[in-house]
Amino acid sequence: MKIAVGSDEVYDFHQIILKNLESRGHEVKLFGALKTLKEASWVETGVQVARAANKIQGIRAALCIDSETAKGARLWNSTNVLALSNRLLSPALAKEILNAWFSTTIDTKSIEELNLLVKIENN
Repeated sequence: MKIAVGSDEVYDFHQIILKNLESRGHEVKLFGALKTLKEASWVETGVQVARAANKIQGIRAALCIDSETAKGARLWNSTNVLALSNRLLSPALAKEILNAWFSTTIDTKSIEELNLLVKIENN
């Protein structure tokens, strides 16, 4: 899977995230400060990233600050984009969130809610 990773600033834990994604066989494309090594205009909370991503049809982004939120976002909310907060993240927490995100599949019961959301988006 191709995965885009961006940040407003470069933090030590970014290398852990990138290595984690690559070890899972993902093709990683860098954006923002991770690509240019210059600060970008995204705020460190992750809220703007999730909001911007959700403007794109078909994207269901969630800002996840812990592993349980990441699991629930995938399981019950059918999210397909993970936003993280640079302000709150540590290397250990990053690993926990990524493991929860990638090990959780969408609950088939949530497909009905997803279809309702798609109808709302299309109106």
